[in-house]
Amino acid sequence: MGLFDIFKKTPTQTDPVFGELKSLRGAYLSCRPVFAPLQKNVEVLIMTSANEPTEEQRRFYTHIQNNYSDYKTKMAPVIEDTFQNAFEGFKITDFDQEFKLVALIVPDFAQQPLEWHFSFENENDPDHVYTVEFIDYEPSHLQIDG
Repeated sequence: MGLFDIFKKTPTQTDPVFGELKSLRGAYLSCRPVFAPLQKNVEVLIMTSANEPTEEQRRFYTHIQNNYSDYKTKMAPVIEDTFQNAFEGFKITDFDQEFKLVALIVPDFAQQPLEWHFSFENENDPDHVYTVEFIDYEPSHLQIDG
């Protein structure tokens, strides 16, 4: 990498589902589309070695938006089980109020099983990011970073 390479703009393109995409390191694409169930922009990273998302990835993202309430129902017990280790009797009362979606990973469908996740910030713990990891379409565990 030459001295002036640091001034190069990140290549962008427009996708009909994801909007403006930035290609980052050839391993994934990045975008901030409006996540329909929440009506807010969310960071979306699309795992791919290609220059654009696949139709499977577009369908996946649409599926996630259309079924987000079902995924929240699946994630709640995984989060509650982890939180109960620190806070006895912890229960999520309003998922969207307590956990703010900040990022979603769209998996590379060439890799099986599908590994992807949702990342959240918590209103009571702004120093950590809570990531619910999925294998295919089922949550596997909660990872806490920060």
